[in-house]
Amino acid sequence: MKQPAPARNLRQLGELLRDQRHALGLSFDEICSALGRTKGSVSRWEQGKCRPRADLLCRWARILNLDIHQVYALAGYYALLELVEQETSLSSQPMALGSIKQVSETL
Repeated sequence: MKQPAPARNLRQLGELLRDQRHALGLSFDEICSALGRTKGSVSRWEQGKCRPRADLLCRWARILNLDIHQVYALAGYYALLELVEQETSLSSQPMALGSIKQVSETL
């Protein structure tokens, strides 16, 4: 079952993603290209109007060197957050992007 993130959290997430992109000197076009998404989609995410899928959010967090725990918490992906915490406590290897995509499709 999907748990929507509160609008306030999505705005904070969008600000975090946009601010970190700026801090790293990445252009809007560069992040759209890296994510393989349209400008419209990325714009809505950075504005906090909607949340990206968990697998895209994981890729975005990696590109921007952000803490996935913080990103998933702001996005409202609580089930995935628990899964990531379990995986990181079991090994020093981060969870594979494919695993996150499989789980996120069930939320």
